Amino acid sequence: ALKICLNCGDKGFSNAFIHCIGCLEVVVHRYCLDKVTFTEFVPWLCDDCKENEITRTTNSDAVQPVTDLVQHSHVVDDPIWRGCYNIWNKKYNLDGVVAHLSDKASPNVAETAKLLPLHLHFEMVSKDDVWPMYFNKPEANVDDIKLFFFPSEERHQDEFDSMVQDMVGGENALRALTPYGELLVFTSTELPLRHWRYQRKCYLWGILRETQQDSSSRQLVPNRNQTPDNVLAARDPVNDAQVMIDELRRGKRIRKATASRD
Repeated sequence: ALKICLNCGDKGFSNAFIHCIGCLEVVVHRYCLDKVTFTEFVPWLCDDCKENEITRTTNSDAVQPVTDLVQHSHVVDDPIWRGCYNIWNKKYNLDGVVAHLSDKASPNVAETAKLLPLHLHFEMVSKDDVWPMYFNKPEANVDDIKLFFFPSEERHQDEFDSMVQDMVGGENALRALTPYGELLVFTSTELPLRHWRYQRKCYLWGILRETQQDSSSRQLVPNRNQTPDNVLAARDPVNDAQVMIDELRRGKRIRKATASRD
């Protein structure tokens, strides 16, 4: 759906949009704020969410807003992985990120998550380009989640929130190729509304998807010329050996031809 700025009523520059942190539905341009900023994370609330927040804080018996509810039972307490996010085609370098298993994750996912590299190098891509077809719907279900990603400490929260907001605004996802398959990461706003927040914050969640490789003749090796360390390319050792044999035979033929002329 087309989004327009709540202040000026125009689409303007969509890359300058910030979303309301309460509902994540309405937007305003950064340059339409009272205090204009293009670099800082802005915790902006629309008027409706401000009113809901006042009602909630002044009435101890008030019902908790739907957007603040999440099924906490789906998040396993202890982190399964700690490390860093590097978005190689964007400006983000998140030093403190932790992954928690979903209680729906299989033992195989748990073992794979433990082996993820300390530094995960992602590409930020359009969500539509990587959205798994087996979801068969425009929004995922919480049961589809294998991993939850959060900032490891409060000091990393602002940068984490800023990246999540950019992903929401651009309808983007993160993709990384690891030695154990493709890691796809989405924002919590791709889930049903009641799962948008965990401890009052939006978050990231991911799935691990196997890449199609012929294990009998191919192995994965880093391709540092194209992308960072955990973006992998396939090499064919059988073909490489055949090329070497052909070159040796060609060299022998050339030497024989030279000797016969002499």
